[in-house]
Amino acid sequence: MKTNDKANLVLLMMMAILLPACEESDYKAGDCSAGSICASTSTFIEPEPVPEPEPEPVPDQTAYIEKDGVTGKVLGSDYWVNAVVCFDHNRNGLCDTSEPSAVTFEDGKYSFKASDIIASISSKAPLLARKSIEQNSTGIALYAPTPVNNTDKNINITVFTTLVHSETQFNPYTLANTASAQASLKMSVDGLSIDGFGFANEVLLSGQDYLESDVEVGVDDVMFAQIDAIATSLNQAQSIAATDIYKAVAAMLDSMYQLNTYTTSISLDSINVQDIQETAVEISLSTPHVEWDIGYIEEESSDLHVQGDYAVIGSKWHNRLIVLNLAQDIPTTLSFNDFAASPDVERDDIDGFTGASEQSLANIRITPPSSVQSILVGVEKKNKSGSEEGADSGVGLYRANFSNPSDIPFQRFAGVSEGQDFYSFPDLNAMSLSSDGSRVALSGGNKKMVVLQTHDFSLVNEFSSDSKYRAVMLNEEGTLAYVSLSAPDRMEILDVTTGSKLTSLATGTEYPKEFKLLQGSDLTKIAWYLGKSNILSIYNVTEPSVEPVLLHTLAAQSNITSFDISPDGKLVIIGSSGSLVVYSIENNTTKVLKTLLIEKEIELVSTPLKVGTVAFTNNNRALIATKNALQTLDISFGEPPSAWSDEKKQAWFDVHRANQ
Repeated sequence: MKTNDKANLVLLMMMAILLPACEESDYKAGDCSAGSICASTSTFIEPEPVPEPEPEPVPDQTAYIEKDGVTGKVLGSDYWVNAVVCFDHNRNGLCDTSEPSAVTFEDGKYSFKASDIIASISSKAPLLARKSIEQNSTGIALYAPTPVNNTDKNINITVFTTLVHSETQFNPYTLANTASAQASLKMSVDGLSIDGFGFANEVLLSGQDYLESDVEVGVDDVMFAQIDAIATSLNQAQSIAATDIYKAVAAMLDSMYQLNTYTTSISLDSINVQDIQETAVEISLSTPHVEWDIGYIEEESSDLHVQGDYAVIGSKWHNRLIVLNLAQDIPTTLSFNDFAASPDVERDDIDGFTGASEQSLANIRITPPSSVQSILVGVEKKNKSGSEEGADSGVGLYRANFSNPSDIPFQRFAGVSEGQDFYSFPDLNAMSLSSDGSRVALSGGNKKMVVLQTHDFSLVNEFSSDSKYRAVMLNEEGTLAYVSLSAPDRMEILDVTTGSKLTSLATGTEYPKEFKLLQGSDLTKIAWYLGKSNILSIYNVTEPSVEPVLLHTLAAQSNITSFDISPDGKLVIIGSSGSLVVYSIENNTTKVLKTLLIEKEIELVSTPLKVGTVAFTNNNRALIATKNALQTLDISFGEPPSAWSDEKKQAWFDVHRANQ
């Protein structure tokens, strides 16, 4: 390759592009009366752009060290030095701080620790390379298919591996098959009617380092000219990718095939029509939504629970219970009743009864219909800022009559004596109901945890510790309890019957904030996230006496506020302050199906638009609670591309790859 050509290519590879920026929208919706259904009557206000997060290099390594995990190089026309390499879990084209990352050194070398990327390999997260902050944080991105093992070596990231990964995601002929993608891209292509046009050869497409002085794979000035042209097209395509650099590369490939040229220019429209073919799924938020008036400015949804055709939402601070009927496509409000206050009671009067630090409704669970149904309500003692207080009058577990879901009687906290309808539990932190409804667990900052019989609140067992009990989850029969504790931060599995601790797992500097358990025929899995984290971890806990084994890590856009797993365990929805991310889990592989930005997708009067609680109603529908509203999320699957007929594949080819 000529010296000038190489210099030009270096400049091309370092040109800045405009990556997707988050947008915030302000909406003004019509007034809605309590419990009413509100249609979207909103006015859009032009948002101001929000700066995108910059990828951060790993700060504690100044020279290349070969670790025991995946290693390789990053190269364009020259080796990328001081670039960031990561496993792009959320497929946003950025190396987020939550994703396993490494920095490239001399000759573009990077290396990972094997134990750090187990979840990345199982999640099939692609390898992504970006220029570092010092050089050009918004330069073009290069990427490669996920390595097979977490200890694979010589996994290079090049312009050619970028094309290969694109084909495994967008082309139904080469769906999720790296070898097929390499074969379809190379110069000689069989069976796709594009003979005479292709890319490199199978060696280069597999990630061969074509800059090595002793490489003998047909790399000459003609091949470097092809690399130069592809780099130019990559820069143009990614510079206008408003939402997805992966779709930009797919659109670029389409254009190259259609025009039989390596230098091409594409439009935003051609990017937007691209679909990742692995995910034949439609995900949409329903309109209209259910919305209700708030009784106090700081009032917000605190918990949401679904049981059969009913859902109950708890309202924090003003302490309401909102019951909804889910039998229709659009939920309807059955009741909107005060549980710890009434419209005739002023807030000052409530504080006068409960103290300056108000008891706050925190946890809601509907018992199964196999017995006389009731709503279990966990009540915490908190002040307005959310910090815990010492006074515990009326704190504990309450039962609300659910025999007629449209009529939950008003009841002031501690208005009943202990018995079948109230169980005093100071410093309550969390509550869990076993799937069969037979037992309920309460965990507390008083360093105690109890398991009760649901029907009469009689004690099954009590646990004490030198640490505060935080989150708690019972298994289906209530015989095992999964708990998190702080100082030191950890999770434990307890045998409810014997009172013994079966195993423990240290969780670092934060404790699990919320648990969800999935009991299947072969594996029992538990999911949790740590405080101030955007990572959801899923563990295998099939053997309760064995330390949990990490299976998957799923990334949200920002700190997690709530999540849920579908009853069949194939879908996960993660909510954060500004977004929802929907993942699929199939054949031990996780992938992002869709990311929904709340400000753009949900038009509510609620501000701020923060996801409160996420709850599946069945395998294809979920409820999303915000400040004082409820929205449904519908998920429908079409025929997967892997099952497409030859005619349907050809129809895709005629649209995307036929010569113009």
